[in-house]
Parts: sequence; structure tokens; C-alpha cells
Amino acid sequence: MLSIPREYLETVANQKRLTSFQKEAFIERLANIEISDLVVAKILNISRDRYSSRMTQVYKKFDVPTGNIPGKARLLFFEVLDMYKKANPTAESTSQLVNTAIDDLVEDVKQKTQELINAKCAQMQILDMNKPMEVEDIFTEVKITDQISSKRRIKLQELVEKYEQLEQSNNSKFTIARLFEGAKISGVELIEKYSKLVILGRPGAGKTTFLKYVAVFTNRSQILPGHVPFFISLKDFQDQASPIDLRTYIENDLSLCEVNKEIFNRLLKEARIIFLFDGLDEVRKENFSRIVRQIKELSQIFSKNRFIITCRLAASEYTFENFLEVEVCEFTKQQISMFVKNWFKAKQAPQKSKNFLNYLKSDKEISELATNPLLLTLLCLVFDELEEFPKNQTELYKEGLDILLSKWDASRTIERPETYRKLSKNKKETLLSKIAYATFEKNKGLFPKETIETEIRKYIENLPRSIHYPEDIETDCSSILTSMVAQHGLIVEVAKGIYSFSHRTFHEYFVALKITSTLDPKEQRNVLESLAIHIVDYRWQEVFLLASCMLENADFLIRLIKYEIDKLVEQNENIKAFMGWLKDKSAAAENSENSP
Repeated sequence: MLSIPREYLETVANQKRLTSFQKEAFIERLANIEISDLVVAKILNISRDRYSSRMTQVYKKFDVPTGNIPGKARLLFFEVLDMYKKANPTAESTSQLVNTAIDDLVEDVKQKTQELINAKCAQMQILDMNKPMEVEDIFTEVKITDQISSKRRIKLQELVEKYEQLEQSNNSKFTIARLFEGAKISGVELIEKYSKLVILGRPGAGKTTFLKYVAVFTNRSQILPGHVPFFISLKDFQDQASPIDLRTYIENDLSLCEVNKEIFNRLLKEARIIFLFDGLDEVRKENFSRIVRQIKELSQIFSKNRFIITCRLAASEYTFENFLEVEVCEFTKQQISMFVKNWFKAKQAPQKSKNFLNYLKSDKEISELATNPLLLTLLCLVFDELEEFPKNQTELYKEGLDILLSKWDASRTIERPETYRKLSKNKKETLLSKIAYATFEKNKGLFPKETIETEIRKYIENLPRSIHYPEDIETDCSSILTSMVAQHGLIVEVAKGIYSFSHRTFHEYFVALKITSTLDPKEQRNVLESLAIHIVDYRWQEVFLLASCMLENADFLIRLIKYEIDKLVEQNENIKAFMGWLKDKSAAAENSENSP
């Protein structure tokens, strides 16, 4: 039973000059804070109204808010508990009493806010899901690194050499992120170890899902027991009809759960809050400074509490003091397997997970896309419906690109302050295809900032003047590059000033798109002829397959390929001799069949 000694309560009552009736109600109320006011009134053998009248005067003596405010008795209890602690600072029983009281308060607030947390965080419904799924059903452990890719200072040639080493030791495709696979830590372990974190990641990396998982399971005391989680979507916060500060926004939410702001302040004082700020990159430019300032003030004033902020890579250059910046890693094979099994188990179709994973093993291109949780979700949705992947994979890639370029933000009504916002999805794809084509052959698809800005510059110089002004071209080049990295994640900064496509599959797709979308017949002929000469280069194998699927009629490309193969045969004496031998053998076999 949580109580302050009665003799001390009597002393305090006398100090506050309570009347005998007030003193009686005061002592009985705080002697056992866990029982209800109605029970206390019955113990005193008085009506509830008379009890309330006496306690109202007591609350006023202790400057505790009166009126229809939930938790008044607990606030009074903590006021007196603070006095008791000062009067008995060294007593072990005092420390135990204080800790128990705070723990009980935390559990009480978590119970009251559970419905709110579940409403905000317990379910996910993304892409074309016909109904939401429980976060705990599909959540897969997140791996995190403190090695932020865009902050590495490495020369391009060193990156190329490292890429070649990995290429030789891997039979399957690997994403560019694997160039720097190092020590990784579980996301849950990380938040238990560090109190202030900025979690960065590419679009669809699972930042929001992770934060929601933390909120739900902290509320259940399975993560960071002894803390109360508050999940704040920064997009929702900025969209409030009337601008209020973050603290008031949280207090308003708590009031709906019958938790008053004084209780919130007590939890802050005791460092029992974990703030989960989701989507800093979703904050519009006009609100950014205000919201960053408020997060900064909260984290400085209540520095002993816990703070986690999620944001897309390259979306913000602001650095929060005393926060550790970390990056969400792409899914490993083990994480992909776990996600798929969880997904189809939740769908009550576990056999599909085995079939899905078998398909991945035999398809390098699709397995590469599966390292991104958002694209893996798309793959699961497609497979759940068809029980296979489309034979023409360009359709699958198109759907994935549509999600990254537009649908993912649109489905969550996010407005991004993009410099190239006037470019349609098709124009963005055209720009990406030009970049892809210009960078595909050299340096294993890695390219310096100057190269990509050159392609952007050439593209926007040819756009209608309604989209740009000549004097702004240089500024636009840099801004467009930043937007491309931050907003759809198709291009990533591998090291400081060095970029690549996030997935080799997308690089290949955009090269094929550039080749097949050329409108001028003469120019397309030249492009196809340039493609055909790479017929024996393994790096172009997937481009050939994609281009063949994307062309309305691939006959000309097939003829070019045959022509290049014939040339190779003619130029290689060994192959030429073998073909001659094969021809002779064939003729001899035919003659033997025709002889009587």
C-alpha cells in the first residue's frame, strides 16, 4: 500500500492550519492514495459531496488546482511527498516510497494513454492494403549504424576498388549500402543505450514503423519500463488549425485521457518521458524553424528525459546538439525472411512465405529491391494476390517507382518543399534516365556530384521558362539534387560528394528507359546500335532484357544483337573454327541420314 506515514501527515496538516474536518479528510486521503475518493468518503462516514467540499479547501491550501480536474489527489500526494523527502532526505524508506510513487504514477498514466497510443501507433495501412495490419504482427527488428553514409570522406577510386572486391566475392547482386557494412546494433538496444537520437533513413526504410513499435511496446512496459511514451507526428502537429507549441499540443492530447498537465510536469521532472518525434522531413519550410526550436527547447529544459527524432537522409542539415545521429540499415537476408514470414503469417497464409522466399533466391533483381521495407511490402502485396511475380518485371519496377516518386508521400498527404515541384512524375523519370545513361558505364555506377549536376543543368536548361529562370539554374541544380536524394531515395550519397542509384536494378531500368523512350527514329537507331555492342558485357545483361520488354517492337534490336554476334564469330578464330567444325558435322550427319 502506497502511503505517507500518518504521523507526518498530521504534522503537515497542523503546519497548514487545516480544520479538524479538513485534517481528517486530508490524512485519510493520503494514507492510501490507491483507493478512490468514494471509498475515502465511506471510511469517514460522510457523503461524497461533503468530502469533496472539505478536500477543495485542502487543495487550495496546497495550491493544487481545484474543480473538475482528474488526478487532484495524486498531485496533492506528490506535493506532500516532496515535503516528506526534504524532511527525511537520508532515510532509505523515503527513497523507496518516492520511487514506488513515481513508478505507480507512470503505470497509471500509461494505462490512461494506452487507447491513444494504440489509435496512433498500433496499426499500419500503407500502399494498397485493403485493411490495416497490427504493427507487432509485421514488425521486423531494425538494424542501425552510426556510420552516416553521406558524411564519409572517401575518394571515388577507393570506392570503385571496394565495389570490385565485393563484386568478385558475391554471386548475387548487392546494394550500394553494402559497400560499408560494419557494426550494426539493434534499434531497441540503441534506444535503451542512448537517450537522445536522430534516426535517419531513406524513404521506406521503416523509420515510422520502428517509432510506432517503440511507442506501443514502451506503453506495455516491454521496452524502457518506467517511461511514458508520447508519439508526435510532426506533420500532424504543423497542420493544427491554430498554431500552438509542442508542449501544449501534448498536454491537449493528455487531457483527453484524463491526465492533467501537472501530472505531465511531474513526469518531466522525474525524467520519465520518451518523446517520439516522427517525420522532421515532413515539416514544411515555413514551419521548420519554429518546430526545430521547440524540440530543441524541450530537449534542453528537460534534458534528462528521452528524445528520438526521425528524418529522411539529406532532408535537413540542422544538427541537434547532444543528439547521436544514426542511420537505418537496409534489410539483410535474415530480416527479409523474417518480414515475409511475419507478413504471410498475419495473412494466415504461411505457405506463401516459403514460395515467396524461393522466388527471391532465384531472382537477383527482385531480391535487391527487397532490401527496402517499403518495396518489400509492395512485393508481398503483389505476391499475395498473384502467388508469383510478373513475367515482365518492368511493370513491377514501374509500380515501385510510382510509389517512391509520388504515391508514398501522396498517400500520407505530405507536401514537400521541393525545388523541382513543377516537374511531373514523367519529367522526373526522364531526368533520372538521363543521369542513369550518363553514369552507367564508368566507375561501377558511382559518380561525383559534378557529374550529376551537369546532367541536371543540361536538362533544366531545355525546360520551358515557366519552370525556371536562367539566373537560378546553378542554385536549382544543387537544390534538385538535394531533393532527389531526400524525397524518393532513388539516388543516394554513398560518401561525401559521391553518389549512385540506391539499387542497381533501378539504375538498369532507367538506362533501358532512356534507350527506349527516345522519340527521334534516327537517334533511337543510334542508341540501340550503341546498346548492341555491349552484348558480351555482363553489366548490360539486364538492360538488354528490360529494353526488349519496353520496346513496342524489339525486332530491330534483336537483328542488331545478331549482327554483333556474327561479327564476334568472324573476328574470333577459335569460335570461327568451332562453327566451321559444327557445320561440317551437321552436314555429315545429314548426308548419313539421306544415304541408302
